[in-house]
This record gives sequence, structure tokens and C-alpha cells, in this order.
Amino acid sequence: MSLPKGDGSIAGGGERRGRRLWSDDEKRRIVAETFEDGASVSIVARRHDVNANMLFTWRRAFGAVASSETASAATFVPAVIASGSVSTTSPTPPSRPAGWRSRSRAAIG
Repeated sequence: MSLPKGDGSIAGGGERRGRRLWSDDEKRRIVAETFEDGASVSIVARRHDVNANMLFTWRRAFGAVASSETASAATFVPAVIASGSVSTTSPTPPSRPAGWRSRSRAAIG
């Protein structure tokens, strides 16, 4: 028995979507949007109808360019070691509110 061949549409009236082919220029442009200040990868992905995981994959592929640009802007801050006494005491732990009990108390009995 053979199954009837469909017309390529999805039950419910939607159309079947094929795999979208993006050019490298389009990918770079979309990835660049994710590196803008305040940008959200998921919002950029939705705007371009791309899965956010795919966009993260593109970021890894093209991210070397973006990270090398930001790495060149990094600077070092000199460390200064002061002469004199250094405190060797540990900081005191924060105080607990009144009535606080640990949940890790084992039952005795």
C-alpha cells in the first residue's frame, strides 16, 4: 500500500519551509548586530527568522574577527605593591538573622 503524496504543505494550512541559505555577507551583517551595545542574540535571531543557536554558531565562526578587534583595545593596569604591614586576618563572615537555622542538620536519634 502506498501513502498519498502531499502537496508540501503542513497540516493546518501552513507552508513547508525549506532550509534557508545565507551568504557570508548576510551572516556577518547579522552577527555584527549581536555585538552592538545592548543587543540580545535572541531578539536579533527572531528579527531575521534564524534560530538563536545558529546565530551563536555564526558568532563562533566569525567571532575571531570581533574578538581580535576588542583585544587590541585592551590595556593593562600596573600593579602597585605597597610597603608596610599587610593584614593577614580573614574577613568576618556575614551575620545571620535571628532565628536562622541550617537546613543541613541531621536528625539525631
